[in-house]
Amino acid sequence: MNKQKVRNPVARNLYQNRGGVHEKSKKAKRAASKQETRRKVSAAMKEVMASRSSFLRFFFN
Repeated sequence: MNKQKVRNPVARNLYQNRGGVHEKSKKAKRAASKQETRRKVSAAMKEVMASRSSFLRFFFN
């Protein structure tokens, strides 16, 4: 009968605990933050340009 190799129980527990929730990397979080900032700036600029054009139309019509 083959005898199984005795394994390190501490190492086995470490391998069993490796799993878990996958998180976004720091790089992905930073890129998402930059994209959100750009989106907000773009929306604010559109709002400013829209109000500016109506302001100019009021005075120059």
